[in-house]
Amino acid sequence: MPLLTLFTVPKRFAGHTGVIQRNATGSSKRLGEEVEVILCGDDDGVREAARELGARHFAHVERNEYGTRS
Repeated sequence: MPLLTLFTVPKRFAGHTGVIQRNATGSSKRLGEEVEVILCGDDDGVREAARELGARHFAHVERNEYGTRS
């Protein structure tokens, strides 16, 4: 059972932004086995990055009337 759970709602995993987010998620995972990382959202590449980096993935994130995350 994790002692610490980190939630993040990343932008899409593409280009330079994707590199930065992949590095950040990887750093979080290297904190130890007692740390759980959860990527939230359905932007491009998030599911694949979660799988690749060993993070959990929650695809559904509520959005407001403007299409931004609530």
